[in-house]
Amino acid sequence: MRAVFLLLCLTTCASARPLARDGARLTWCGAPIRLVGYGHYGILSERAFDHAAFIEQLAGDHGVNLVRVWGHYQWTNDLMPWAGTRGDRDLLAWDEAYWTRARALVSHAADNGVVVMFTLFDSVQLEGSRDDGNRWINSPYRRANNRQDYLRDPRRFNELDGTPPVWPEVNQPYIERVVDTLCDLPNVVYEVMNEPEGSGAEPGLGTPAFVEAVIAELHRLLQRPRCTGSRLIATNDNPLRTAGDPRVDLVAVHVDPARVNDYRDVGKPVMVSNDGDVSQVSNAHGFGDLSQAARAARLDEYGRSAFGDGSPLGHIHFEVLDKDLHGASWLSQDYQPRVENQTPELLAALAPFVATPADPCEPLMPPSPDAGPDAAPDAGDAALVDGALEDARVGDAGASADGPLSAEPNEPPAPGAEPDGEDSAGSSGCHSVPVAGWWLPPLFARRRRR
Repeated sequence: MRAVFLLLCLTTCASARPLARDGARLTWCGAPIRLVGYGHYGILSERAFDHAAFIEQLAGDHGVNLVRVWGHYQWTNDLMPWAGTRGDRDLLAWDEAYWTRARALVSHAADNGVVVMFTLFDSVQLEGSRDDGNRWINSPYRRANNRQDYLRDPRRFNELDGTPPVWPEVNQPYIERVVDTLCDLPNVVYEVMNEPEGSGAEPGLGTPAFVEAVIAELHRLLQRPRCTGSRLIATNDNPLRTAGDPRVDLVAVHVDPARVNDYRDVGKPVMVSNDGDVSQVSNAHGFGDLSQAARAARLDEYGRSAFGDGSPLGHIHFEVLDKDLHGASWLSQDYQPRVENQTPELLAALAPFVATPADPCEPLMPPSPDAGPDAAPDAGDAALVDGALEDARVGDAGASADGPLSAEPNEPPAPGAEPDGEDSAGSSGCHSVPVAGWWLPPLFARRRRR
């Protein structure tokens, strides 16, 4: 019976106590957690990339508990949020295959104790003067690449007044669809934008006004009763400008190892990344200058700088971009990331810094005295478990009204609490079930797609 309980706990307890912020620390299931990540930002967009196997290998073999993905990756030859193909996107129509894959990736990550940092926007794809223009020329927002004839000038991407109508017709609906797809899952960090103005982008791309608008929209949507999962909002902006915003829960910085400690006193959890550093790619395919051993040594320097000063568990986190995952295809028209392109040297370098709590999800109630820890479930128990899981899958009344704003946006719903305005048959689908003296934690309903 314990095996049955532990399995259910791993897959459902996190939903009852999702990833949250407690002051300057992150917690999952109520316990402080350090996020150590590895991956490449385009893996959501390529169906040929086996994200399930990748996540299982990261978590099971290496203890890595974070992946960062971009919501739309301009170099993809495959999926984007919008219908169409590369160079011919319909920004007013969804590609349902993309949204199904996004849900599956994040859900499978939750089942394996892995957090997904979902980056909604990227200012770098709006740049037209770097890398011989291979960024803006591939963006779905570029006039030549979509059916709506936006945009001629990438700087107009930031405009919020509806002229051009990219914000109300494309970006606002996109933000809402991301939240609707993921907000009942316990393991999501919603990152506003990759490297906006002041953090690596060209001037005028990803302006403070645009970042503020996305923060406001995310915060509004995540306070709805249906959003019973994690509600964390992250910025990759200047931490000194955004860390004081009570709606922002985590600040991400892309820095070299010597600057890891520049922002540790901002009062929020800090995510350090090697994005943009020489360690992000090797010399194996002609894109970088470092050998794999030299890259691993530099990541070790990052980790020692980030975690070597005794900061409390949950305050500093580390995310590694490995562009070698795309093999020899990056910067070509044949972008093809593959699981087998992982770099063992980098994963080995990360191992000493992994510090995930061994068992952050504990029973919500202890076993009764008459149920031994190894008691096997009988047929009735098994049927009850199956029934509970089925109820959780289908228990959805589809409520959609916006709820009142929470005074503490970074606090998760209380374990077992019913969202305001909904009863236990509502979209949360939460209930407790006694099985052989154990109490199963509240089970999460996976929202049916519209």
